[in-house]
Amino acid sequence: MNRKLICQILNHEMMLATGCTEPAAIALTAAIAREQLDGELEHIKVRASANIIKNAMSAGIPGTNYTGINYAAALGAVCGAVDRQLRVVDDARPEDIERAAHLVENGYVDVRRAFDPDKLYVEVELVNKEHQSRAIIKGAHTNVILVERDHQRVGCELPGQTMETDITPEQISRTLNIRTIYEFVETMDRRQDDLHMIQEAIEVNGHIAQLGAAGDYGLNIGHGIRNNQEAGLMGHDVVMDAVAMTASGVDARMAGANAPVITNSGSGNQGITATVPILSAAKSLGIDEERTFRARSESVKATDGIVETDPEETIRNFVRLGNEGSSKCDDLILEMLLQK
Repeated sequence: MNRKLICQILNHEMMLATGCTEPAAIALTAAIAREQLDGELEHIKVRASANIIKNAMSAGIPGTNYTGINYAAALGAVCGAVDRQLRVVDDARPEDIERAAHLVENGYVDVRRAFDPDKLYVEVELVNKEHQSRAIIKGAHTNVILVERDHQRVGCELPGQTMETDITPEQISRTLNIRTIYEFVETMDRRQDDLHMIQEAIEVNGHIAQLGAAGDYGLNIGHGIRNNQEAGLMGHDVVMDAVAMTASGVDARMAGANAPVITNSGSGNQGITATVPILSAAKSLGIDEERTFRARSESVKATDGIVETDPEETIRNFVRLGNEGSSKCDDLILEMLLQK
């Protein structure tokens, strides 16, 4: 068992992000393009895959009262900090938000669908009367594949990205299976095994769940579950308490609460789902911090899993369902959204 590689994979699968990762990726792409544009920003063109449009269209932009793709792109282009990656607009000032709103409300942001085969594709082009710039992120929320300045390609590596830190799907497939993860977690030595992102996920994702439970965010599904529990309409047990807390975290994130999450495999909601039920159940059952940490470590890849006798084959089926089946579903959902 290559313990160092397993730690690298598990840490690699998690990333700090504020808000929904799709608007964040759009804002990041715009910010990258803005670094290459000479002169004043006059017009923004966004081209994105159906999956990105579907997920970003109604998502809240952290720190603002706005939602959607056009505001994400405008804010990223106005004030995005590329080195913050998926926390790219965390430091937006009121005047930045006002400038971004001006661009959107005056028709300077054009959003259309890109027909690239990749589910995760964002292209942002910025133009003025004399200059142009463009950036493309594809395949992963921070995977920059092209940066262009006046139609000339330039370097496209994000700050902090190196070839040494890249983990490929092939490496993950060769290294991890359910038995390996279980054996690793059961023999874990936290003094030797570097799983710093697990601890951060526990703290950060636990915080946004508490924030959602205490506040008024989006659909307030978490509040609705707790109200039904108090009214005797739903059970008040370990499972439903975990569901309520998890829903509260998702409520806050999707409504644009200005608080980060640790993503899991590129998804903030998956990061919340891989963390908050464990924390809630541990609290209800009186589980100690060490076992809670081990459970969260195991959930990093266990969440990637229709049912077979072989659990590994079951996981492969779920992955295939998500990768192949959701594309057609995305098209249908996007069609419904655009008809509203």
